[in-house]
Amino acid sequence: MTESPANPALNAIAAASTVSASESESSKRESPEFKETVDDNSNRLETNTDDPQNSVRPPDCAFGWIPTLAVMINNMFTFGASNSYGVFSTYYLNIKFPDTPATTLAWIGTFITMLMLSCSVVTGALADKIGYRPTAYIGTVLCTAAYILASFSDEVWQLILTQGVLLGIGASFIFAPSTSIAPQWFEKHRGLASGVAVSGSSLGGLWFTAATQAMLDSLGAKWTLRILGFITLGVTSIMNLLYFRRVPPKPRKRLFEFGAIKRLTFWLVSLELFSVYTGYWALTFYIGTTARLLGGSMQDGSNLLLVLNAGSAVGRVLAGVVADKFGNINTLLVSLTLTVIIEMPLWMKAKTIAPLYVLCVLYGMISPTFISVNPVIVATQFDPSMLASVMGMANVFSGIGVLTADTNTSIEIPDSRDGANPQQTSNDFKKDSSKIERWDTTHSEDSDTFVSLDHSERPIRPADCAFGWIPTLAVMINYMVIFGASNSYGVFSTYYLNIKFPNTPATTLAWIGTLVTTLMLMCNVVTGALADKIGYRRTAYIGTVLCTTAYILASFSDKVWQLILTQGALLGIGTSFLYAPSISIPPQWFEKHKGMASGIAIAGSSIGGLWFTAATQAMLDSLGAKWTLRVLGFITFGVTSIMNLLYFRRVPPKPRKNLFDFAAAKHLTFWLIALEVFAMHTGFWAITFYIGTTARLLGGSMQDGSKLLLVLNAGNAIGRALAGVVADRFGNINTMLVSIILAVIIEMPLWISAKSMAPLYVLCALYGVVSPAFTSLNPVIVAIQFGPDSLASVIGMTNQFAGIGVLTGNLSQGAIFDKYDKREQFTNVTIFSGMFILFAGFITFVMRTHIVRRLYRKEDAKLTLKKYLLQKI
Repeated sequence: MTESPANPALNAIAAASTVSASESESSKRESPEFKETVDDNSNRLETNTDDPQNSVRPPDCAFGWIPTLAVMINNMFTFGASNSYGVFSTYYLNIKFPDTPATTLAWIGTFITMLMLSCSVVTGALADKIGYRPTAYIGTVLCTAAYILASFSDEVWQLILTQGVLLGIGASFIFAPSTSIAPQWFEKHRGLASGVAVSGSSLGGLWFTAATQAMLDSLGAKWTLRILGFITLGVTSIMNLLYFRRVPPKPRKRLFEFGAIKRLTFWLVSLELFSVYTGYWALTFYIGTTARLLGGSMQDGSNLLLVLNAGSAVGRVLAGVVADKFGNINTLLVSLTLTVIIEMPLWMKAKTIAPLYVLCVLYGMISPTFISVNPVIVATQFDPSMLASVMGMANVFSGIGVLTADTNTSIEIPDSRDGANPQQTSNDFKKDSSKIERWDTTHSEDSDTFVSLDHSERPIRPADCAFGWIPTLAVMINYMVIFGASNSYGVFSTYYLNIKFPNTPATTLAWIGTLVTTLMLMCNVVTGALADKIGYRRTAYIGTVLCTTAYILASFSDKVWQLILTQGALLGIGTSFLYAPSISIPPQWFEKHKGMASGIAIAGSSIGGLWFTAATQAMLDSLGAKWTLRVLGFITFGVTSIMNLLYFRRVPPKPRKNLFDFAAAKHLTFWLIALEVFAMHTGFWAITFYIGTTARLLGGSMQDGSKLLLVLNAGNAIGRALAGVVADRFGNINTMLVSIILAVIIEMPLWISAKSMAPLYVLCALYGVVSPAFTSLNPVIVAIQFGPDSLASVIGMTNQFAGIGVLTGNLSQGAIFDKYDKREQFTNVTIFSGMFILFAGFITFVMRTHIVRRLYRKEDAKLTLKKYLLQKI
């Protein structure tokens, strides 16, 4: 039912094995004598060393994925929002400005893309001159200002200047350094890295298309634009910090360097970009309008954009992989040919909505290859130290192509924008517009719920509405950052034991991670009640402040007891304030897909763990512990500050005088859930805590331990989402019971019998997919059995027992490993873990029997063995 942010018992790694000679050298590099310096012009990290070769990192190093994934996340929240402009376009055409010519409104979207590309000739040169990060921060300020100013715009010309011109210029300042980062960090996997980076715009487009449509329906354009501005400011402010470049720019006196234009290759690339951009964006801008002309709704247009963005996300990464194998230009040529073959017949012949979906899937997967591959072609053909400048000059022609396309393809929709009588349509849309604009973010002090200013509207939204995905995905993103960072604690644990505190007992260091998990869960009884009392957002913001403070204070800590208080106790308490409202949101927004929504939200912790495990290891190797902790603090503050704004609850809590409400404790079901949670948390985390130590005992390295954690987190991400989908079909308790049994069957034989690294990877993959169902499904079970009114409070009370389980499990497993396994194996630890998980399965079986019998007694029906076995519950 919870997400453990730490791997405390992994602290036994150093005590179980001897640090190798190479790691001793690493220890010297990572000692307090290690310092980092930043080249103001290049944003490169350098170490204090006499070896001049160390001033430039080698290509294809693990550190390169940090700036690459930072670019991907920035693209999710900047160009992802821009990729959802088609929703705004449909809204402006049909609701806000129904009498304005489409050619006039088209200038908004045209300026965004055209100026983003054309201004790159200046912003690219500026990025190479003053540095990637300063350039990107200018873009952050301009983009945020554009969204905020646009939210106060009531005329078309004002939106053209703000949401069009200013946003386009701001996006260019972020775009120029972003496109230049991935290609310079990689050689062997250059196409893949570039594809992963640019796929962020499509992944963000998926979320922003759905979120923008839901926000426009509920809040109107003004507050939608403001929220987009806040999100852009928060996320990009943090990700810009990670914009490191590998190759320093060559010193030059002039801002612009036009040496590239003397080469024929430059002009061929530029002409290709001009041609592609002239034709590429037509489908993105007008697929929504096409749906309306064929009798579809605005929602159909949004759905088509979702499909198009999903296809693009896959296509951009796939293009990079294919290009690495068959060549960049070869891949680009085949892609462009297939794009023409797909687009023209399917779009021209479409008479219904169905062909448009086929078109969006195929076009999305095949057409965006040029976006992934062109930066790689430039990087291979020109000096990488001037990559931003050359890409900027080439993108001038891209911008001209966009402008040429939009001024020639903008259409006047003749008689009707949805196939109806034009006058009637206009009246209907104006009526809808007035209705939409009456919605406001007025919320009650206690509930954070959206209510309509028009009191004829229902104050409580229906379950399973599209709007529910906004707070659900906000929870997922918060989990990616909060628990993603915490789930990578095993990397810190190994670092502290082997490098920073090699003479400190493992049992002492174990308290850092143990306190994070224990306090997060045990404080939940207070923070959960507080979330129901003062509101979800207020509670979450307290957590944001405490977590950020914990990381910053930990970065100045040089003693173990200081880290126990900061990275342990304070971080655990802060995480509890964020966790309490987060775990309560998805179950109350959904009925039909309650399990899936909860699984998707909680999967964010594992998805974040994948990135943060690799990133934390790379930052510790490069920056040491102090700056790694500070970067984690900055990321936590920036992302959660924005996501907390979207913590809306569907059902307001019942008024109550007391902070605590223990009515649920009167029910047997509550105690069965609490006992199951205790047993699972006592045994579940053993593999997470000790898999790195196992690798070391089998002759593996610290890096092997990190890789096993990556595999485990990847399996968890899949398993948590999959558990929700399965539970919606077969029942939550049924799914959890099967999951627990399979976890025991997988864990005990594979872990005990492992003699090499291969079985450990199999164990992590299978255990990761099967075991974490309880983290997704327990909140759903609580919501079903006790209702959504005091959901955070009830979950908080059950989490008391989860915290006790974590504490009991950690201390017991450590003692068993020391005394009975002699620090040479994990046989007894595995048996201890497996028995408690099996006991949790027995309690789940008892709980299922109790609930089924109560259900049949209530209906006064006869319960047979067949009915019992087939009951979906």
